[in-house]
Amino acid sequence: MNKKIIFLFIIFNFINAYQLIHPNSFIGSWTLTDKLNKRIIHLSKSGSIYKSTNNINKYIGNWEIKKNRFNFILNDYPIQKNYEGYIFANSLNIYGKVCEGIFAPCYFSNFSMFPLFDQFHNISYTEYKPNLVYLKKHSCVGKWILENIDTNQIYIIELLENYKWKSINKSIHLNGRWNLFNESDEINLNSVLNLSGTNIWLVISNQKNQSYLNLDITFIGKIIKSTNLYYYDENIPSSENNNDKLIISSKINGSVCYGFDMDPEMSEKFYMKRWFN
Repeated sequence: MNKKIIFLFIIFNFINAYQLIHPNSFIGSWTLTDKLNKRIIHLSKSGSIYKSTNNINKYIGNWEIKKNRFNFILNDYPIQKNYEGYIFANSLNIYGKVCEGIFAPCYFSNFSMFPLFDQFHNISYTEYKPNLVYLKKHSCVGKWILENIDTNQIYIIELLENYKWKSINKSIHLNGRWNLFNESDEINLNSVLNLSGTNIWLVISNQKNQSYLNLDITFIGKIIKSTNLYYYDENIPSSENNNDKLIISSKINGSVCYGFDMDPEMSEKFYMKRWFN
């Protein structure tokens, strides 16, 4: 069977929680400006948009927020307008583009939107926690470049499926153990359980005269980037081959720990990235 391997590099949600403006902070009156119009609209808590006409609020559209994206639709024009905006610098300033039409929207102009009365907006924040991707053993096995950023020492290593690792540099012979863990878990350097997680540890034991100090050296890192690896088969249409895919970790950042089980010292940084030869 003739298969080709295709790599697609994407960044998954291996980042910590962060603050976003709460949707209720956007309730109120706004000045909306595009290339032809400057008008006042009112955003309600229900997600509806109104305009004031002869002291009467008339429904003209709806709005929604997805993280830092602010989208809304206005229906009181001859052609429906779709506004796709972003919240600038976690503030109440919104910028974006306007498209006209329902079924095949066409670009109309850019737009900006600011509160009509800043003082009437009760700004509050909510914590956004991304959906973490928990990787398993098969997402991490393979060859890596590991560099201690502070000492400039570089190793080419291979993570094995039996939770052991070895260096494959001809001039350096190191080996040890590794496993995955989560930030809420206690690190067990003797564990060989099939764990999943967003973090990884690798240990070099000084008991086999491998360490360049008289202490165990442990690399404790966070997986910050992953890669989709697709096996493409020319004989199978892509619509029937969606499951022939593997998510693999491709970038790790972390700290070097000396004497993990004694009086640990963490003063150096390291990174790991995939080595494809």
